[in-house]
Amino acid sequence: KEAGDLLEAFAGKIIKQGEESLDGQALFAPVKDSKLIKIGSCGSGKSCLLNPPLSCYGCKSLEAFEDVDHSEVLDQMLVNAKETFGEKHALELAQSKHYLAAGALIKVIEGGEYE
Repeated sequence: KEAGDLLEAFAGKIIKQGEESLDGQALFAPVKDSKLIKIGSCGSGKSCLLNPPLSCYGCKSLEAFEDVDHSEVLDQMLVNAKETFGEKHALELAQSKHYLAAGALIKVIEGGEYE
């Protein structure tokens, strides 16, 4: 049941770059050395008031690129949470739906069973 809940945490789509449903909706995330990488696209076409990129992983409108190292993005989000909130609070945050959705996406891509 826990594994099923984890996999259901990711509600978006996995696509190849160039298969975006809308132009101009690129989503970026920070990784090491303050670099930004393009992690996918938003297929909603509406303004989002959430907290990208973290909130994107739990959103059904996310079109995540399959060839991006999403684990590097998740690692950096956890590092940022630890620096901002401390170790204990960061561990609690890591169990929130957005972090679980990012982890679920990584597992789905690694498993290769999304096409």
